Amino acid sequence: MHIHFAVFRKRTFSDVSFLLHSFLIVLFLCCQVFFNPLFSQTQNNQPFDILFTYSENERCQQIKKQFDSFNFNSEAASEEIQKLYTFSKKVNDPCLLVQYYRYHSHWQEVQLHSKDSVNNNLKRAILIAEQNALIVDAADLNFKLAIKYYETGSDYNSAFENLFNAFSHYETLGHYNVPHFQSRLSKLAVIYMDYGEFDKALSVLLYSLNFPFINSLEEISTYNTFGLLFYRKGQIEASIKSYKIAMDKARKHGDAFWTGLVSGNMAMVILEQGDTLSAQKLMYEDYYQSKNKKEYLSMANALVTLAEINFYQDSIMAARQKMDELSIYLKEYGSNKLYVKYYTLQSAFARKNKNFENAVMYTDSVLYYKELVFQEKNREHLKASEIRVQSERFLNHIEWLEIKRKRDRFTRNAGLVWAVFSVVVLYFMLNRVRLKRRQDKKIFTIEKQKAESELRLSQESLQRYLDTIREKNKAIERFKEETEKLKKLAGQVPSPEIQAEREKLYKSTILTEDDWINFKRLFDKVHVDFFARLKTKYPDLTLAETRLLALLRMDLSYKEIANMLGISPDSVRKTGNRLKKKLNLDAETDLSDMVNSV
Repeated sequence: MHIHFAVFRKRTFSDVSFLLHSFLIVLFLCCQVFFNPLFSQTQNNQPFDILFTYSENERCQQIKKQFDSFNFNSEAASEEIQKLYTFSKKVNDPCLLVQYYRYHSHWQEVQLHSKDSVNNNLKRAILIAEQNALIVDAADLNFKLAIKYYETGSDYNSAFENLFNAFSHYETLGHYNVPHFQSRLSKLAVIYMDYGEFDKALSVLLYSLNFPFINSLEEISTYNTFGLLFYRKGQIEASIKSYKIAMDKARKHGDAFWTGLVSGNMAMVILEQGDTLSAQKLMYEDYYQSKNKKEYLSMANALVTLAEINFYQDSIMAARQKMDELSIYLKEYGSNKLYVKYYTLQSAFARKNKNFENAVMYTDSVLYYKELVFQEKNREHLKASEIRVQSERFLNHIEWLEIKRKRDRFTRNAGLVWAVFSVVVLYFMLNRVRLKRRQDKKIFTIEKQKAESELRLSQESLQRYLDTIREKNKAIERFKEETEKLKKLAGQVPSPEIQAEREKLYKSTILTEDDWINFKRLFDKVHVDFFARLKTKYPDLTLAETRLLALLRMDLSYKEIANMLGISPDSVRKTGNRLKKKLNLDAETDLSDMVNSV
């Protein structure tokens, strides 16, 4: 419930009125805390209506948080649980309904209702959880019901059926996602140990250490179980070491019950090894801790063991005192095994005192209780056989889960190795491709630079070649002009020798066959595949026509071409006109434009 206080800038109430209202408000809050059991049970408890503001998951977690620390012995417990049922129906929330049946079952158990009603509520909770895919709740409740069936011995078949379902859900969730999974495995190890499957029990218990403990008590209990298990396997040193770990942790956390229990267990192992003094010290600790915690059965077992030690130490008075104290608790808290020890020791006392009649009487009692112990053992063997038969399906399932877990782990590891290998191979492949590309790029750059350099050199060489030809043309022109001037100045007809030289000079060819080969080589480097493209496009061209077109591509005039070829400019022009007709070109089309398009 939310209470809103109005704050006024101006004082509108008298002092008496203000104090009265303040008193009423404080009284109201106190009533809320006092009369609302759910609110007062935990620090974080709130009335149910506030849960409307939460998401479904938050709402369910909040209810678990409140009821996990709830006092189910309180008078208001039943009423609050009923409120949870009403609220879960109101909001139509299956998770809350599951919690209702869970806590109603727990309340019935605390109130000592029948086992059937307790178990039926758990069954309803499991059914709703599985129908609504609430896997965590389904697993937890199946395991809880299985342990109830197993510990009461009422229905082993159902116990292992529920265990089967619980571990199937655990497998779905993934072990590391299961709350309190270490505790579950520890209890499973105890079940294995109960019917002699010690190796499987040890395997499960060792695997449980991969998961966190719920609290210090679970840790102490687990190492105590290790001690019992190693003792039953005949591994005495490992048993004592495990007990020492459990005892150190119990003492560290100040847990008197577990300190006494583990002391007694370890004392019995050490006593079998002949270390009487160490066993006696531990057994005294078990005795005092058990007495303080009112664990009378444990105390009685410690007393009879201490009495045996005193007797064989010839501390008869001390032994007798412990036997007298033991007799006070024996009738109410004694077990058949304890009676065997008690009467065996009484018989020893009688023989020591030469009271053979009492010794025989006590021996008869020993035989009687030994027979009862034997019958108990037979029942335990039958129970173990029954459990073994009814648990076969569960055991097969657990073994299958273990094989599956190992296979999944192998598959995961193999996949990881393959992934790493693939990444490494891919890295080297990509690196190789990258290096090859870099190398190819470098080679391409070098080749490009080389080609550009060669092209530049070829262009320069071709240009120098043309410049040389132009210089020759100019020299010939000057020589012809000088010859003409001499002819005009002399006014004479040149001699036949001079006339012959003049004609030879006019008809001289600068571009010889060798020159043409060199020219063509340089030209082809600058204008790549020009002659091939020209031949492809115009296959009927003669050598002279090809030369003419190549020289036109170099932007030479008809006069320069004529001098190079040793013919008159008019002949060049006529050759060009004929060529245009041959190539079916219009009269207006210039050969230079045509040749530049090739």
